[in-house]
Amino acid sequence: MVFPNEYEIEWNDNNTYNSEVDRADSALYYVDLQIGRLLTDLEENGKAENTVIIFSTDHGHDWYSKHYIKGHGKSIYDEELKVPLIFYIPDLKAQKIEERVSHIDVLPTVLTLMQIDYNETEFIGKPMSENRRFFFYTQSHKYLIGMMNGDNKTIIDLNRNLVEVYDLSISPEERGNLVYKKQNDEDILELLMWHHCQLNYFSVDKPDLGLAQYCENFG
Repeated sequence: MVFPNEYEIEWNDNNTYNSEVDRADSALYYVDLQIGRLLTDLEENGKAENTVIIFSTDHGHDWYSKHYIKGHGKSIYDEELKVPLIFYIPDLKAQKIEERVSHIDVLPTVLTLMQIDYNETEFIGKPMSENRRFFFYTQSHKYLIGMMNGDNKTIIDLNRNLVEVYDLSISPEERGNLVYKKQNDEDILELLMWHHCQLNYFSVDKPDLGLAQYCENFG
């Protein structure tokens, strides 16, 4: 976390002090100020109503080791997966979307909203829609893959051959592994088949289809 020293603040959140969390809060404060400067400049130069703004971040971070893993890039629990995603598109009414979505769907969604034609085979993602399954994996040697299907979340550790299954409507903190309940077998199999499709796509001569179309049945 890098930012000018004059923006470092001891935030004392919830009457506690954590230097690492405070530095992250100070970095966010600095970024927020810079975004404010950009928005002000767009307004002052009459460009705000002719500009699409998308704000997000690449990953979350488990600051408090909720699953005994601190940091990011080491797990696919929600602490690392859930991030801000804000669209500003002129002439569209502001609304809050509760459904889970994926970063790979951002660009196809924006192009569709703006009625810009594009070649679907050039994108892995699709325009965002309700109740879509989506998949994820770690960026590190941990080699974890996962899938969200409604409120059901499946995680497979391919190094250790371990499986975790959670119903986030019951346990949003991802506690109480449901892997031994038979009704989860279909999601586990689907995740493994999706993973196999990804490996196969990148290990053979590419068909004319893009990855999203090649693995159509799994996304």
